Amino acid sequence: MSLKSRNSPIVLVIDDEVSYIDGLSSGLASEGFHFIGAQSGSEGIEKAKKWLPDIILLDLTLPDMPGDKVVEKLSQDQDTRSAPIILVSARDSEVDIVLGLQIGATDYVTKPFRLKELVARIRAILRRMEHSSTLGVKESNKIRVGHIEVDFDRYEVFMSGKPLPLTPSEFELLALFVTKPGMLILRDEIMTHLWDGQDMPDPRTVDTVVRKLRDKTGDTKPPSRIITVRGIGFRFEEKYGG
Repeated sequence: MSLKSRNSPIVLVIDDEVSYIDGLSSGLASEGFHFIGAQSGSEGIEKAKKWLPDIILLDLTLPDMPGDKVVEKLSQDQDTRSAPIILVSARDSEVDIVLGLQIGATDYVTKPFRLKELVARIRAILRRMEHSSTLGVKESNKIRVGHIEVDFDRYEVFMSGKPLPLTPSEFELLALFVTKPGMLILRDEIMTHLWDGQDMPDPRTVDTVVRKLRDKTGDTKPPSRIITVRGIGFRFEEKYGG
């Protein structure tokens, strides 16, 4: 039986630490995932092309090539470009993280991390991928996340069934968030999405739009639906405690 005929999502982990791979193998298997390991960038690329994983966990520091080079190669290949990539590294440098995200990675976690945190990230990304392929904007033109519904045809937002007045910038930001639930969105991506082709405002303007959107959606007390990832961007949670 081929891996793709199984119901379990396939997770490819590219990391040169054998103990780390062994630990993740048993941990992810216990959570219902099918695990494939690779200990170098070239081996990871080869296995990605062979098994077409549903998601890839990639360490930034590998023995044969930098992790960002692996991201670049996978993103350029027709067979592997659609696989979401989570960067996993002991580094917490904003430069390393932003570089990986800019060239095609989907999200990141830093070592050490809890297995439950990683599994939650993986499942959120897989849900988003499934949602985009079945109920995306192009097909339904409406997206509902919790008690918020965005109608792209009518350029309207409803919260708990009632119209929610938003400015154009607030609407566009919310539209970006709901089409990428659970995903890390860079500040640069938000700037381009809101003001592409115009004179770019001060980057702090993004914080102002986010704050106003939080106020209007009642997302002002923790735990928040709009999560700030300091120095990098924001994440819009599908489920939260508010």
